[in-house]
Amino acid sequence: YVRDHDVKMLVYPASFNTTTGPLHWDILRKHNAISGQCYFVLCSPARAPEEPDIYPTYGHSCVTDPMGCVVTDGGEAETIIYHDIDLDFVEDTRAKLPMLYHQKKDHIYSKYI
Repeated sequence: YVRDHDVKMLVYPASFNTTTGPLHWDILRKHNAISGQCYFVLCSPARAPEEPDIYPTYGHSCVTDPMGCVVTDGGEAETIIYHDIDLDFVEDTRAKLPMLYHQKKDHIYSKYI
């Protein structure tokens, strides 16, 4: 869907906890950026260790580029992150790694994809 509609950036609110965050956060942000060949931005609440009765969020708001490199990570504390989005880099990535070219849309399994 992302590539079929020429999406250049996806922005999601997200809140993993301190158990699943260290296990899955990095893998998921890189996977989504690479599979969509777009910038993948996650906005997460900061961790509040001084308030143990609150949901223990992992934090780490971030920007991941189309090659899967985490270019900005906000860490656990409350912060504002900034990153310049280079739309030409999205196009360059898609040209160098033409994933859609290898898709077989008329393939026998196309009705299941």
